[in-house]
Amino acid sequence: MDQNACSSPKLVFLITERNLSKKFWSKFQNLILERYKFDLSVSNEKLLNLTKNLETLSKKNKLSYDQFSLLKIEIIKNNKLENFNNLNSGFFFERKIKSIEEIAKYIDEKTQTVTYFGVSKKEILKLIQKYGILGVDRIIPVGQAFEIGPIWDGHDIILKLSRIIQ
Repeated sequence: MDQNACSSPKLVFLITERNLSKKFWSKFQNLILERYKFDLSVSNEKLLNLTKNLETLSKKNKLSYDQFSLLKIEIIKNNKLENFNNLNSGFFFERKIKSIEEIAKYIDEKTQTVTYFGVSKKEILKLIQKYGILGVDRIIPVGQAFEIGPIWDGHDIILKLSRIIQ
């Protein structure tokens, strides 16, 4: 899907006390290099998105990349992520946080899927309930966001695609 689907990750939160940042990005980089086909059109798209985002972000944010296959901007200052949905082709925002509580201000009614690694589903559910966050349809482990079942984004797929004849 090249991050173009609604369940595609765009913003990665890393809890600093759990020390998983290097492990996560290293494994992810290896996966990208192993499985992702990178061509000129993808490079152009990524450069365009990078330029758009650098215009709107604070100068305090950090840009990092390795072989341009994985591009990430670490959000240091709380920015409005206006071009957030235009990220694709291995382009991510990264936000280091002290506790899971900090993600509450980034999740809203437009957030359909939350994927997780290094935290439990229970922790995320508690957070959503505590802050009364609306919009999240699924909480799924990283790597399973595109596994589809009879219920997808809160919709009964079988019912929606069926016709009853009497």
